[in-house]
Amino acid sequence: MSEHVVVVGLEEFTSASSRDYVVCLQKYAQRIFRCATATGQVEATKAGVGIGVLHDFSAADQDSLVRVLPQIEFRQSYFLVSHPDTADVRRSAVCRDFLVARFIQIEG
Repeated sequence: MSEHVVVVGLEEFTSASSRDYVVCLQKYAQRIFRCATATGQVEATKAGVGIGVLHDFSAADQDSLVRVLPQIEFRQSYFLVSHPDTADVRRSAVCRDFLVARFIQIEG
């Protein structure tokens, strides 16, 4: 790791427990490159900035990326929320159903 840049998210956008891996990586990586979005992290990794610590949901379909440490995983929970007045609006329901189906597909 000491010869590589590691691409990660911004601490401000993550939970306290998910920051633990960044603290660990900082001890061993040459540099840490931080991106605000999951898409930015994927694109930076694809562009060769460094080794990415990426979300499965954003990297699973990227044929140009190779998982280099499949035995290491970081788990994080997400909440999908909406305002009660819009939860049953068709466009909100379609989006919610798509996301739920996609995460179930990835979890496989």
